[in-house]
Amino acid sequence: MGLFGRLFGSGTTIDKIQKAYSRQDWAEVVALAETFDSEAQETDWAELVTEAGNQLAKINLEQAEACLRADDSERAREHLELVAKHGRDSEISQAARRLLEQCGSPPDISLPAKGHCTSCETGSTQNSEQSAGEDALEMVDFAEAWELTLAALPGRWAESYARLTPSLQQAILLAHSGQDDEAKQIFLTQNQPESSDVTQYELAALYLRSQELEPGLALLEELLRNHPQHDLALQLAIDLVFQQISLPWLQPCLMQDLDQGIHKGLCHAGLAKLAAVEGNEEELVKHTQNALDNDYLDYDLLVWSARILEKRGHFDEAERMLRHLPSGGGCSGSSDPLLGEFWLRHGRNADQALDSFKSAARQDPENPRWALRIAQTYLLKGWKREAVSMLTQVVRTPQLDEQLKNEAELALEKVRN
Repeated sequence: MGLFGRLFGSGTTIDKIQKAYSRQDWAEVVALAETFDSEAQETDWAELVTEAGNQLAKINLEQAEACLRADDSERAREHLELVAKHGRDSEISQAARRLLEQCGSPPDISLPAKGHCTSCETGSTQNSEQSAGEDALEMVDFAEAWELTLAALPGRWAESYARLTPSLQQAILLAHSGQDDEAKQIFLTQNQPESSDVTQYELAALYLRSQELEPGLALLEELLRNHPQHDLALQLAIDLVFQQISLPWLQPCLMQDLDQGIHKGLCHAGLAKLAAVEGNEEELVKHTQNALDNDYLDYDLLVWSARILEKRGHFDEAERMLRHLPSGGGCSGSSDPLLGEFWLRHGRNADQALDSFKSAARQDPENPRWALRIAQTYLLKGWKREAVSMLTQVVRTPQLDEQLKNEAELALEKVRN
């Protein structure tokens, strides 16, 4: 499996939300949040989702303003509908209302009245009149899905994707929704030279998702050879390493890009992940630090490197790595619980560690790990009575993980002696 498999397992949906938030993938944050029910949304991580929704709303607000400057009020209203769906900030709502008045038609879009702090509702607008028919509804769904796709892309890529023909836009949405055969047919019959790098990337990704490795890898290698600045393709190639797919050309490609000063942070992150697969801890830590120095944060790399540094006794360096992890969310801005566990292991920052565990417990209340960590922190602070009560509950938890049970029993034994 390699070093990365031993160091870090698959994350929960909440972990994925935090990772998507850290890389500013606002649409992914919102999409992941929709997998939770309404009760689960009343948690501290809802702050991350609220912020992501506001960021999506801001992007669409700017696009609505651009459409109005181009006298395209219809497109402006489409963007404002997305503002209504995702925005939770009162200032954004007021700005959207002002723009609606400029669209030349009644402002009938339902906009949020005010912002929220601990709520993550994702209200959407509905047209009470159904006479427009299914075709109109499909057009609205298509437009919204495409706008969300554009909003999730970095600025320069959003511009490239926006220039695609409607048929290629449809192909991309079909591919992203798993309708690979229909998407492939459109890709292979369309020709748009000015956006060939976009369509080549999407087709390569489609082949790879369909396990058609030979054409997919060939397209990807050709794309990066002809367009070394294509960071989306580069990220895809790096991700393939974790599927045990051999790409002998990837490391030379990353080194060449570094020599040319292209995507330095991403390239160092890619080299760090290659080092993880090869089991080279020295290179993993070195390239993770170089990625950080170039303002590139990768959650997994930070965790892996911190664990290596901690194992070697470089505690201050390990803590500095973990401090780069995104906060656990919520109004308190609590630290990531992995940093909290580091503090607990080394008897540091008990109050901050406790805040991180309590935040994690609110996000994942069924996980006894956080109750155990809270109890252990109580012991660190000298609060024995509270610790014993919580440890006793943890030990009695049905189907408790054996390692956690051993930790809880050991802590109880120590405090009773």
